[in-house]
Amino acid sequence: MLLLLALGCPRGAAPAPSVPAPPAPVALPAAALPPPSVDGLPGWLAIRVVAPGSGDGVSIDDSGPLAVVSEAWASVPAGTPLLRVDSTGVAPAPFLRSRVVKYGCDDTDVTIASFGAPSAERLAWLLPPGVMAEPIEVTRQDAPKRRRWVIGGDTLSLTEVQRDKVEVRSSNERHLLDVVDLDAQRMDGAEDLHLAVHDDFMVPQVHAAWRIGQEVVVGASYHSYEGEHFVVYTLGDTPAVHHVAYLYGCAF
Repeated sequence: MLLLLALGCPRGAAPAPSVPAPPAPVALPAAALPPPSVDGLPGWLAIRVVAPGSGDGVSIDDSGPLAVVSEAWASVPAGTPLLRVDSTGVAPAPFLRSRVVKYGCDDTDVTIASFGAPSAERLAWLLPPGVMAEPIEVTRQDAPKRRRWVIGGDTLSLTEVQRDKVEVRSSNERHLLDVVDLDAQRMDGAEDLHLAVHDDFMVPQVHAAWRIGQEVVVGASYHSYEGEHFVVYTLGDTPAVHHVAYLYGCAF
């Protein structure tokens, strides 16, 4: 030890001043964070932000790399530590800022919360520290009138049951979660648009899945006539669909 000190500090030289480390971010208690995207499930669905035309994500000026469509983050301090889970695993994703930005062809005001971590998929899940989470592999199977995702030990499927009507089911088609009926929602002047299980017009397409605690959670999105919708499915014994967020793009 004496030899090391002699080599590191020549005789007569003053020791280098120590530089204090910056203070570590302080995690907020769960009660101080915004409500979760899905009641009873910790965390928030986040959207990957990309440059226009550069990849599978959403282009939102002055936002990203992950964004949550919400007004509830305005009072959260910048730097609040959070985690992101995607197919690459779990990584730090600190809260960056909340601000109102312009979105869509009408420059509509939308409040976006931004988080500092990239995602490998279009959608990721954000968590407060201390919550167990991991990605789940998703495998897609296609048939002429059916698209099916195998998600861990469960499934989520889209089936065209008649012209412009699609059923969304889980658990090997045992549980009916939703019915997309275009005739009930069709807009005047759009008679030439039809549903297809392999396309995201009005039909949710799965982007990623995660295990959050004991829950299997699936992130999906679809385009409607005027914008993009973000959906979460919780699978298992009591599966459910949760419509989480909407970005208005342009009037039809």
